[in-house]
Amino acid sequence: MLAALLVLIATQVTRLVVPGRGPYPWTLLLSAAGLIGGEIVAGSGYLASPAIGVVHPVADALVIALLQAGGAYVTAPENPAGRTRR
Repeated sequence: MLAALLVLIATQVTRLVVPGRGPYPWTLLLSAAGLIGGEIVAGSGYLASPAIGVVHPVADALVIALLQAGGAYVTAPENPAGRTRR
């Protein structure tokens, strides 16, 4: 239940910070993948963060932010000047 709440909060914060981000299901999917990735990183011991129940919110938030930024880069429209993105 706490994991689902963390995914929903991360999705809503992303939608508030970047309103024209794209479809809501895509943002929700990236948040869920970030939570799973954060738990894998925390479980492997690379980022030992405090746990609240079975969720590691620091590791989860870092991986969710990385995936959301990557998703924003991938889904960004092409540059109107015709130059490629770097």
